[in-house]
Amino acid sequence: MRLNREEALFAAEQRGHVAVIRLKEDLVRNFTDLNLKEGLFRYLHDAEKDETVRVFLIIGNPEKITAPEIISLYGEWMASIEGINQVTRVYNSINQVIMMLRSMTKMVVYADGGDIISLFLSISMACDYRIVDEETCFRFPTHALGMIPKGGGLFFLSSLIGKSRTMEVMLSGKDISAQEALAMGIVDGVAAAGQLENQALATADGIGRKPLSLTTGLKKLLNFSSSDLAAFLEAENTLLLDCLRREEFQECLGKCL
Repeated sequence: MRLNREEALFAAEQRGHVAVIRLKEDLVRNFTDLNLKEGLFRYLHDAEKDETVRVFLIIGNPEKITAPEIISLYGEWMASIEGINQVTRVYNSINQVIMMLRSMTKMVVYADGGDIISLFLSISMACDYRIVDEETCFRFPTHALGMIPKGGGLFFLSSLIGKSRTMEVMLSGKDISAQEALAMGIVDGVAAAGQLENQALATADGIGRKPLSLTTGLKKLLNFSSSDLAAFLEAENTLLLDCLRREEFQECLGKCL
């Protein structure tokens, strides 16, 4: 298969009309490595141009970063010499990944399971269809730091579940189970134990069998309002970086570490 690839951030293979991308656990820590990030972008660009690919399937790594680990990572970033500058680079890299996913012309299915922090929830919502396993739990670790989630989460959530429900979810900071996420419309499917990849592949294959003009047309029109996403992500950066400079954040971080 010409689109099979193994890189530091991901492993990819082509299955019929589906380009399958498996993310690796070191994704967050390596977000700022230009060469690694460009490798992912090049693959997505190549597969977008390949006429044999009609749909993408992105599969999250079960060993991805956890809620306690992301809080510890903030501690590392803020304790480093570069501090805010380091976090700014991470945020800008996240913005680029979100915008890349959202701007793709072909449909993107996202599959994941286990404990999923808000960043990966945002990445999933930048895609077109989301499937999780029945043991999935969405967590909002930055709530304890007094921070909004990074990655366009508020932008996507307000579109999926409305502003009032989004406000309720964000203020509570409570975990969301797979079935709760399905009922709310945050995800589109819940797979039984051990069936996540099979169900995701079947879903992606089903989309890939539709006329490409239909699926790309639907995506373009349904995501029409996403023209504001870039400005939203920049405003999100400004608010988050301002939060990091506040004494209140340092107090919250100290309590969490």
